Amino acid sequence: MSENNTKLMPILTVSEERGDYSTINEMNEKFGHYCIYAIDPYVYVWKIRDNVWAMLAPCTHAVGDNWIYLVEGPEKAIFIDNGYGIGDLRGLGEMLTGKKCITAPTHFHGDHAAGSGQFDEVYCHKFCADIMRTRMNKESWDQFNHVGEAQWRPYYLEKDLVPYWCNPTALENHAIINLGEDYDIELIHVGGHAPGESCFLDKKGRILYTGDAYFESRDDMPGLGTGLGGPRPGLLHNEYQDFRYYMEQTIALAERVGEWDYCMAGHGPIDSPATVVTDTRDAIVAAVENPENYDEEVQGRWGIQYNMRRGLARVRYNMDVMLANKKD
Repeated sequence: MSENNTKLMPILTVSEERGDYSTINEMNEKFGHYCIYAIDPYVYVWKIRDNVWAMLAPCTHAVGDNWIYLVEGPEKAIFIDNGYGIGDLRGLGEMLTGKKCITAPTHFHGDHAAGSGQFDEVYCHKFCADIMRTRMNKESWDQFNHVGEAQWRPYYLEKDLVPYWCNPTALENHAIINLGEDYDIELIHVGGHAPGESCFLDKKGRILYTGDAYFESRDDMPGLGTGLGGPRPGLLHNEYQDFRYYMEQTIALAERVGEWDYCMAGHGPIDSPATVVTDTRDAIVAAVENPENYDEEVQGRWGIQYNMRRGLARVRYNMDVMLANKKD
């Protein structure tokens, strides 16, 4: 932990307010005590593999704290997601690895992609890239983070906000990002939660980074699951948020479950079993076939939503949208 504790109190206060010490304590027990570095005091850092760091970024609003992952390859390192755009994340990565850092957002949402503007190289699915080019601005940042509203948590200094705009490199499904030698990261497009929602498969490390596509959803976390709102008019490529598209991609991905040992999600528990994907396949198939036979009713961001649970996974959906989808 940094010696200058007085500058770190805001991030600690936010986590205390949200009751997130259970996550922090679990990580400390498994991977050793977190570190906070002066170069970027806005993330908790754990080294979880010889070449992988997990970083917890406290939320600026009510969506929930999120995970950022740094993977070091032979020649360069990559951030899978990059948080809220607060602090010198790139500088932190280059300090930890001694290598150039690039980034790959799993999707365009502000808790996963708002830090993209500090990187020279940003790689994401082509649908995500299209949306990011139109939405990476201060207005979108303020709206996502609910600046000025009651739930806003301004634990950061304005001077530590990174540039909003970036020009991502648009990738096709199954594109490879090479980190040097034989260290390949594969982009796998799944849609559903967002039009460009993608997982990134670290082939050598045998880890699937799942963003908001697949979660380990424990019994005491009824609000944590893959949120599927369906197509939203006015959003580019919104047809790829269709439940059936996500189901088809998940069925195909589940066939490859032997290619990774662990899933690393964007929220909630990390270092989860590979079967989170096959459990999610079973849950989305059940939800599409019989949405009224749900397991839980929860208060979601857009009103009452419903959970379909299978194994370690939950799929959360709006009933009216799902029923309309079923009739189409």
